[in-house]
Amino acid sequence: MSRIAELSSAAVIAAAGVAAMIWWPDPDGPWPPVLEIAEVPETSVPVEPAQTTMAEQAAPVEPSDRLPENVPVPTSHYFLVPDVMDASGSDTDFSGPGTLADGSGAGIWNTANFAPGMRFPVETAQAFANSQAWSAGGFYGPGGNQCAPENYTYPWRDTFCEDGGPGAPICPAGGSHMGQDLRPPTCQGNTYWAVAAADGVVTSIGAYSVRLMSEGGLRFTYLHLDPASMTVETGDTVSRGQRLGRISNAYGGTPATIHLHFEIRAAFLAGEAGLVTVPVPPYATLVDAYARLASGEDGEEGA
Repeated sequence: MSRIAELSSAAVIAAAGVAAMIWWPDPDGPWPPVLEIAEVPETSVPVEPAQTTMAEQAAPVEPSDRLPENVPVPTSHYFLVPDVMDASGSDTDFSGPGTLADGSGAGIWNTANFAPGMRFPVETAQAFANSQAWSAGGFYGPGGNQCAPENYTYPWRDTFCEDGGPGAPICPAGGSHMGQDLRPPTCQGNTYWAVAAADGVVTSIGAYSVRLMSEGGLRFTYLHLDPASMTVETGDTVSRGQRLGRISNAYGGTPATIHLHFEIRAAFLAGEAGLVTVPVPPYATLVDAYARLASGEDGEEGA
């Protein structure tokens, strides 16, 4: 493994250790998942493991129909797939982290919430997370039009580590897509707003991009904003939920599909390499933020 790959992997592992965790089960397990709490002995005295035969080890374990009263069910840092309705009244649905579009590469099974309490970066409580490049109307997609109905339906799909570029060591198969694609409620450009994920300072403005450094040291990147709609300038202090620009298909001289590309980057001290800025998988963080906005727990839509 290269030195860069080692540092990138170490950074993600370190961040996962300190971030609030969103619980998500093994993708090969039952769906919807079931949270199981094992029974524990009532005594605090260490219990020696019992000796079992090979036949006993292979025997299926009967599930318990009750939870032990002395073991609390975790609630503050864990959740199952959110059961909420979006702003249109539609039931939401979310694929697991790292579940990419078929044929688009290998994702990362990451469940860390790197920005607990973050504001969802699309102003409306309806958005569709899926690949703009590997879906209908995309460069690598199956053909069709970017406004195809299947691009504006659930379930959500992760897009971090998709193929389509020079590669990045943080991704298991060298994929290079370092963010999450988010489509607004409809296939209508220059209409829906991207908003600040947190209080912070605008560190740079590009032809169609905004970069925001949060007070907590995270860098949020917004791409494909309509240049004429941008409401901020480099050096501006912004508040969580403040409008930054309208979501469009701006991409230099080659238009993309109408969507917001959103990234989260975190800085870590990495030995001799010093301070290293690493893109981290944003999918689980966005699921949490979207569920809070859609359920009304994160203030009013548009705030």
